[in-house]
Amino acid sequence: MENNFENTFMANDFPVRIFLQNINHFKLHWHNHIEILYALDGSIRMTTNGINFTLNKGHICFINSGVIHSTSRGDEDNLILIIHITDSKKSVFYNFKDMKFNHETYLDNFQKNLVPLSDLQNILLRIYLEYRKKLPGYENMILSLINACFAIMIRHSYLIPKSKDDYIGENNMERFNLILDYMKDHYNEKLSLSDLAERMHVNYYYLSHFFKNIAGISYQEYLNGLRLNQAEMLLTTTPKSITQVAFECGFTNIKSFTGIFKANFGMLPSEYRKMMYKTAIASPAEEEELPLEHIIYGKEGNSTISEELRYLIQSLDREIQ
Repeated sequence: MENNFENTFMANDFPVRIFLQNINHFKLHWHNHIEILYALDGSIRMTTNGINFTLNKGHICFINSGVIHSTSRGDEDNLILIIHITDSKKSVFYNFKDMKFNHETYLDNFQKNLVPLSDLQNILLRIYLEYRKKLPGYENMILSLINACFAIMIRHSYLIPKSKDDYIGENNMERFNLILDYMKDHYNEKLSLSDLAERMHVNYYYLSHFFKNIAGISYQEYLNGLRLNQAEMLLTTTPKSITQVAFECGFTNIKSFTGIFKANFGMLPSEYRKMMYKTAIASPAEEEELPLEHIIYGKEGNSTISEELRYLIQSLDREIQ
């Protein structure tokens, strides 16, 4: 099973990575950079900080560096703009390492229609177009646009200073990574929190609190995520029965598996398998960046994005000359 940690930056890289993707498969992971997801079309299911939600068309989500989160396909095809911003020591955004995304305030404002969504959408699309066109000075333009985006976030208290507890968690990442490595190697076995505590020579209650503080989700939620990672892969790439998939991934019974699966995917494993076969979705390795022309016009002139979004992209594209 692949490592769930992602590092997409090299030492001397430009501190921003930008790409468009169709998210089709369940993915539980974390990375050492800030991530922004903007749903241009369709929707995806997400879990972050222990909260399950759907990122619908037009919505934006910000993920802190080091935060465990999951993404998976929603009920329809999607098109997601993804921006990765490194906050390593050599990055111009290093100061943001002391900031964190305040999801409580953001979600509360979002429900009250107080988020300046159109401003953020416009900035993110401009960043993408600058990145694709690569005209002289595009890197400086991208950096200024990201700073403008962060300024809006800070002004509305969506980016706030980290607390002492946040730093305590970061300082314990070495021990935490040992725990995650062990879970990754034994997720398909009976692996209770008490078993893991004994293995790591720590108190059960200490480990439970320690895990939740750093991961943002409980031990059991993360273990279920590991098992779902593998189960989703087996459902879409093998003819194995639902029962076989459940037991091979460490679930103790089929009822438990179907209940957890439905809570995360919004449908039963059998329904999900039929949907994936019906739409002939490619394997995870084939989730590649999409050309701009395919976004605006579609592969054969059958683009699915809205007329409003197409007009906005074309207008911004003409402005960046």
